[in-house]
Amino acid sequence: MLKIYVYGLVAMLCVACSSNDSGRNEARTLAALKAHNSSLEMYQPLHEGFVPEMGTHYGVAGPHLTVVVADDDVISAFELIVPEEAGWQPWFDQAEGEPTTIEGFGSAYTQHVYITERSSVVEGQRPILLDLDLSTLTQANPALQQYVALSEYVPGMGIHYGPGGPSVILVTDENGAINAFELVSPQEQGWFPWFDQPEGQPTTIEGVGDAYTQHLYVVNPEHIE
Repeated sequence: MLKIYVYGLVAMLCVACSSNDSGRNEARTLAALKAHNSSLEMYQPLHEGFVPEMGTHYGVAGPHLTVVVADDDVISAFELIVPEEAGWQPWFDQAEGEPTTIEGFGSAYTQHVYITERSSVVEGQRPILLDLDLSTLTQANPALQQYVALSEYVPGMGIHYGPGGPSVILVTDENGAINAFELVSPQEQGWFPWFDQPEGQPTTIEGVGDAYTQHLYVVNPEHIE
C-alpha cells in the first residue's frame, strides 16, 4: 500500500495580486468541480453506502485530496488521509493515538475540511452550504484556527494557508475567498497523473524540497490572475 505523506507549503515569493471577487462561479457539486479540474475524471467512489455526516468519499489509489459528496451531488468536504506511521497532528479528526482504520489502506489519521454544515449532511437531504471564505470555514472547522498564511499572493493561485504540516491547504484570494484546496506530496512518494506538474518535473518548495502538488479549484483557474 502506497503511503501518503503530505507537508504544508511554506513561504513563497511575493508578487502583485488582483481581486477575483466579481463573478465568482463556485463549484459546489462534484460535476461542477470536475469542470474546473479535469483530473477528477479519474476519481471513483472509495466505498459503498452513505457515511453519516460525510457522504460518499471519492478518490484514487495514491496521494490525493479526497472529495466527499452528499446528496444531490453536493460536495460536503475535502479530506486528507495520512498513514498512522507518519505521525499525529493536532488538526487531525482523531485524537492522538486513536487512528481510524480505512479499508484497503489500514490505520490512518484524517482531516476533513467541511464546506457544508456538517450536521446537515444526512442521507436523503441536500446539505446546507457554507460560504466559501476563510473566515466562515474556520468557524465551521475549528482546527483551521491553527492555520497561518504560508505564502504571499501566488499568481494564478492565491494566498496559501496551512499549519505547516500534513494538512489540507487552503488557497484564497486577497479577500479570503477560497480559490482552491491543495495537497503537497514530496517527490519521493512518486508521481501520479492527477498532480499539477508533469512526471519528473516537481516544483521546489522551501522547507519541503522537491514536491508535486494537487490543486482542486472551486473557481475557474483561468479567471485567477
